[in-house]
Amino acid sequence: MKADQIPYLPLHSPVVYSSLARQIVDDYVIRQGICLDIGCGVGLLGIGIAIRTELRVFLVDIDRQALVGALINAKHFGIGHRITGLRADVHNLPFRDGSANLIASRGSVLFWKDPVRALMHIDRVLAPNAVALIGGGLHRTLPRWERQRLKEAIREWFESPDAKAVLPPRSWPVLRWLADAKIRTFKIITESPGKWIEIRKL
Repeated sequence: MKADQIPYLPLHSPVVYSSLARQIVDDYVIRQGICLDIGCGVGLLGIGIAIRTELRVFLVDIDRQALVGALINAKHFGIGHRITGLRADVHNLPFRDGSANLIASRGSVLFWKDPVRALMHIDRVLAPNAVALIGGGLHRTLPRWERQRLKEAIREWFESPDAKAVLPPRSWPVLRWLADAKIRTFKIITESPGKWIEIRKL
């Protein structure tokens, strides 16, 4: 994903989203069914997953303008036929129980008003043998120089006025959230910087 060729750019470098998409596909080997990219922004994570699989991807966000950009990006990458934009709130996901084979969400948890309710909805819509990966951070496939550059950019963002109202990952009471949401099959993945919650439906 070359930044100068993408119609709508995300907050961070496109390589963040393409590397995470590759990592998710390689780690979980879920290539068919339904994928949700929750809090998708301009959609590069979900688009990256769609490019690498046969998944039908729903780009979910409450920001109508971001979704417009996401669908234009999907068309740009030639996979608009497998991408659906959906304006919806993570606290009330409009999907049937057990309908999603893969859920990914990078960065949106920072803005959730009720993480317990959001996690309950994510767990509800996960299908058997499905996985959800929620959180934020960088990814092990990034070269060292790229990781360092992006770590600095993320640190600067958390110090900006835009970030004053969000709860940084190091402060997330993740175990309490998961316990209150009655989610028992999970893994906490701590990175520098960032944190991920991996939820499995067995």
